[in-house]
Amino acid sequence: MAVEEHAKSDGVAAVPIRDKEDTFLLDCIESKLDSSSAVDLDQRSTIRPKGMVMAIRRPHSQDILDGRKPIEFRKSNFKQASQPIVCFIYEPSPTQAIVGLFTIEKLEERPVSELLDLGSMKTPSSKESLGEYYAEKDSGTAIFISETRRLQAPITLHRNNGDWAFTPPQNYYYVDPAEFAESLV
Repeated sequence: MAVEEHAKSDGVAAVPIRDKEDTFLLDCIESKLDSSSAVDLDQRSTIRPKGMVMAIRRPHSQDILDGRKPIEFRKSNFKQASQPIVCFIYEPSPTQAIVGLFTIEKLEERPVSELLDLGSMKTPSSKESLGEYYAEKDSGTAIFISETRRLQAPITLHRNNGDWAFTPPQNYYYVDPAEFAESLV
């Protein structure tokens, strides 16, 4: 992958330049989309597969990509009708980049007590740290991860011209996974 250097007010930054054949993002979600997006033509394609861009801080993002954290925990409860099938992992500062993605096996809303037990058994998170995260909440969501893919090079937030390559999420937002992936390559 070629790298171009460009001057910024705070120094020189290396920005990946993507080759046209470098379509790993599209390839890694293609089979998931194909199996999940079959819609009766009478519905006029009003139901589209969903994806999301989610902010996940280090070390949790790296634990997910390394396979040590098969469940991501969120305070928000997701509507089952809008369950996404793929999640792009955005690492906030200092990385400020899409670093990988995962496919979602299922989302489960559970009482906090169950989430604490699940987290302490299945993830590197301690029961105490999850308890602090869920303080004053009655329930939350467990996102069960089925497959992960680390990007060959993180996709940085800023393009060469200074524009944003994508909008950084505060928590998460929904996207059409194929359109979002294509906009990044």
